[in-house]
Amino acid sequence: MKSAFNTILRAYNEAFISIVPYVILMATVILISNLLPILQIDSLLVNKESLQLARTVLHKFFYLLLMIAIAFQLAKSYAISETIVIFQSIAILITTEVLLNSQSGLNAVLSSNSPFLVIVIPLIATKSIDYFTPGKTTYQHIGTELNTSFTHIYSGIITFALVVGLMVLVTKLLNLALGSEALRIDLPNEFLFIFRILINHLLWFIGLHGWHAYNAIFGVDILSQYALPGLTFKHFYEIFVVYGGAGSTLSLIVAVLISAEDAHSKRIAKLALPFSIFNINEVLLYGLPVIFNRKLVIPFILVPLINAVLSYAFLSALKIDLAAVDIPWVTPAFIDSYIITRGNLAALALQFFLVTLGAAIYTPFIRRYSLEQPNSYQNKRLIEHLNLPLRLKIGRASRVSGVEKEQQSIILNNEEVDRYVTLLQKATLAIYYQPKVNIQQNTCNRFEALLRIYPNDSEVKGPFFLPTLEKAGLAPAIDLWVCRQVDTHLLDWKKQPLPEISMNLHRDTLASSDIVEEIISIHEGNPIGFEIIECDFLNNTDALENVKKLKAHGFKILIDDFGTGISSMRNLCHVPVDVLKIDKSLSDLILTQKGYVICKKIVALCKDMNLSCVIEGIEDEEQVEAAYKLGIPLAQGFYFSPAITKAEAEIFKPDVHLKP
Repeated sequence: MKSAFNTILRAYNEAFISIVPYVILMATVILISNLLPILQIDSLLVNKESLQLARTVLHKFFYLLLMIAIAFQLAKSYAISETIVIFQSIAILITTEVLLNSQSGLNAVLSSNSPFLVIVIPLIATKSIDYFTPGKTTYQHIGTELNTSFTHIYSGIITFALVVGLMVLVTKLLNLALGSEALRIDLPNEFLFIFRILINHLLWFIGLHGWHAYNAIFGVDILSQYALPGLTFKHFYEIFVVYGGAGSTLSLIVAVLISAEDAHSKRIAKLALPFSIFNINEVLLYGLPVIFNRKLVIPFILVPLINAVLSYAFLSALKIDLAAVDIPWVTPAFIDSYIITRGNLAALALQFFLVTLGAAIYTPFIRRYSLEQPNSYQNKRLIEHLNLPLRLKIGRASRVSGVEKEQQSIILNNEEVDRYVTLLQKATLAIYYQPKVNIQQNTCNRFEALLRIYPNDSEVKGPFFLPTLEKAGLAPAIDLWVCRQVDTHLLDWKKQPLPEISMNLHRDTLASSDIVEEIISIHEGNPIGFEIIECDFLNNTDALENVKKLKAHGFKILIDDFGTGISSMRNLCHVPVDVLKIDKSLSDLILTQKGYVICKKIVALCKDMNLSCVIEGIEDEEQVEAAYKLGIPLAQGFYFSPAITKAEAEIFKPDVHLKP
C-alpha cells in the first residue's frame, strides 16, 4: 500500500516538475502585465489589455497542460499507454464540464476552471483502465498502434462512463456544500484571518490555488476589513504574512540556497527567486515541488501562521503609523512595508526578522527533503558504509550536465536504488583480480581489479547492481572504494616487484576534479593504470583534463573496449593513451578472415604509435595462437583465469602452451 502511494506521489511530483517551463512563461507574463500599469508603459505592441488577455489564456490552459502531464506520468508509472490515459482524461474532463455547465452555454464550459477535476481525473482514469483492461487480449494482426487502442477499448468505455458519472456527482455535492450558509463562519476577524491562512495553504498543498479556492468557498468579506488602522487584512496578508507568495516563499528560497544538498533544489530556487521578489511563487511550488510534498507541509503552513501572529502583535504594540494606500500585490518585500509604514525602519526590521525566522524554520525540513532525493540520500548512506570522505561531492558531477540529465535522475526509480544500497550495506564487497598474461613470454605481472559481491556471505557474484547505481550518479563512490581497497592490497602484496594493477573509472568519476585528486593522493607512486571508455571523455572538457592530470602523475591510461562503439583515431592524437584494449567482440572474430585483419591493423597502429596492446575475452587455445602470431603482447580471459582473489593472484603463474 505504501509503495503504491509513493508511486502515485512520485508521478504527481514529476508532472509538476515537467511543467516548470510553462509556469516560468506564465509567471513572466503575469509579472509584466502587473508592472506595466505601475511603470505607465503602454504601446501598440505591448499594452496592458493584450498582456492581461495573454495572462488569462495562459492561466486557463495551465490546468489542461497540468492534467496532461499528470496523466502522462501516471500512465508511465502503471505501464499503460500514455496517449490512452491522456485522451481519456481530456475526454472525461470535457464531458464533465459540459454536463455541469451546459445550461450556461459554450462560453461557460470553455471558461470553467476546475483544478479539482484536473488533479483527480487522471488518477481515477489510470487506476480504472489498469483495473478493467483484460490482461491477455491482443489484436496483433491489426498492427501495433491499433492493438494498443483496441486492447483498452472496453476498459476505456467503462472508465469513461464511471469516471464522468463520479465526477459530476462529486462536483454537484461539493457545489451544494460550498453554497451552504453553514460555511459562513461567525468568528472574530482575527480568528477568521488565521483560519483563512490555514485553509489557503492546505488548498495550495493539494494543487489548488488557495486564494481563489478559499474566496469561492468562504467569500472575501474579511479582506476589506481593517486588521489595524490604515491596514486591511488583504494588505496585511500580502506584506507581513506571505512575502514572496504562499508559504512565505522568500524564506523557503533562502533555506534552499543555504541548506539544500541536491543541485535540482538549488537550481529551482535560483529560477524562482526573480519571480518571488514580486510575490509570484508558482515556479517554486511546482518546480521543487512543494505541492504534495509531505516533507514540507509543516513549515509551508507553520511559517505564515507564525508571521501573522508575530507581525500583528508587533504592529499593534508599536502603534506604527500606517498609510491607507492601495499597494499592488507585486510590490517587492521591504519596499511594500516601507510604503505602507511611511518609511518606518522598525517595520523593515520586522520583515527582515520574519524572513530570517522563516528560513530557520524551513532549514531542517529542507535538509531532510534534500537528502532523501534520488542520489542524495542513497549517496550519503553509501559513502558512510564504504567509509569514504564526506567532504567529497560524490554523485554530483553527473547532475550538473543539463536539464535532461537532471530530470532523468529525479525520475529514476528511487526504490530500486534504495534496495541496492541496502543490499550493499548488508553484503560483503571484495576486489578480485583478473590476470593479463604476456603470451609472448609466458609471464604475468599485470592484473585488472574487478568488483565482486557476496550477497549472502557464500556465493560470489559480479556487480549486478552497478548499472542502477551508475544511473543514480553513485558510480564515483564505488570507484573510490575500489581505489582504496587496491591500495590496501598493494601495501600487503607479498610478491615483489609489485604488479601493475588497472582499474575502471566511470565517466562521472572522471568529470569530478575533487575525486580524481583524491585518487591521485591514494595511489601516488603505485604501479597503477586506469581503464576508461573512449566516449566517457568525448565532449567533456573536465573529464579530458582529469585524464591528462592522471597521466601527468605517472599513471597509465588504458582505452577499454577499443574497436567497438566509438573508436576515434583523432582522440588517439589528443588523449595521453598508453594501452589499447581490443574488445571481446573483436577477439570473438579473430579466427575469421575479416576479424583477423582488423586485429592485425590495430596491432600495427599500436606499434607505430608506441602503444601497448591487450586483447580481452580470450577463451580458447586457437584465439591465443592467433593473438600470438599477430604479436599481441598481453591477453586476458577465461582461458587463462577468471578473476581471482588477492591471495590467488600473488601465486598465479600462467600456463600457456603454444604450438611451435
